[in-house]
Amino acid sequence: MSFDEAQQRVYVALCHAEVNCGDMPDIATCMASLQVEPGYSMTIDADIASGKIVYDGAKASTCVARLESVYDGPCTRSARAAAGSTDAACAGVFAGTVDAGGACFFDEECRGGGRCQSTDASCSRSRQCCAGTCLAAPAPIPAGGDCTTQLPNQGCGTGSYCILDASGTSSTCMVPSAGEGAPCASALLCAQPFYCDFDPATNTGTCKRPAATGAPCNPNSSGCDSAGDYCDMTTSTCTPRVAAGGTCDPTQFNCVGYTECVGTTCVARARVGESCAASSGVGCLGSLACDATTSTCTLAPVGGACI
Repeated sequence: MSFDEAQQRVYVALCHAEVNCGDMPDIATCMASLQVEPGYSMTIDADIASGKIVYDGAKASTCVARLESVYDGPCTRSARAAAGSTDAACAGVFAGTVDAGGACFFDEECRGGGRCQSTDASCSRSRQCCAGTCLAAPAPIPAGGDCTTQLPNQGCGTGSYCILDASGTSSTCMVPSAGEGAPCASALLCAQPFYCDFDPATNTGTCKRPAATGAPCNPNSSGCDSAGDYCDMTTSTCTPRVAAGGTCDPTQFNCVGYTECVGTTCVARARVGESCAASSGVGCLGSLACDATTSTCTLAPVGGACI
């Protein structure tokens, strides 16, 4: 599978997920609202052609198929937990050849999973090409290790998260392992698909199975299984989010993801070319930005390859 085909299919898969989760109204609108880093596609194509990046089309095909199978499924905690991680299927698609200290524009160019750190902190990758320097990938912190202070581009090992301890002064890499009924102090400690049903009054919680639509829930926790539900503060039940044009409660953030609660009405966010003036009361959809000159939602220009 060519890089261009793989990239396009990944974007479509991501849009399927956005629509399934209620964050976009439809696939076409989602695709029109995706902001690709300026120069990314043409630069990666040029790097593959020159050998700066070694691209594995077979691994890309496996990765894309895996992403499509996961992202086109139901947007629920249960379904995502059952699907598992996509990391293994997507490992090794790109192999950069630029050593640490070498010039780069994107992470894919750096050897051994290194990161391309911008040399200009004011450069915005969503609006322009940002020149950088490759940083070597440090070894991940193993489970049980101290992650209070981390090196740039460092994190916890696969499957673990950096959890702040009760004192609030230090953090440790921990693997979510608490099952249903186990005590928890952080949502990250409950194994998927369980969530931490937290009581702020006692500062304690219990790992619970996510609630189906119409089932009881705790408004203090994100305990609904479906991303299309919210926990109603009045009824304490998982309730479908309100569609565009419906009546909303501004204290509950209960509109579907591609809308905003303006007054007491869910109003669709502005699409490409639509007004985003402050008087409209709504922001732009997806990664669109409000152009200061035209007061309309636009994508940053893609431009040519970064050189």
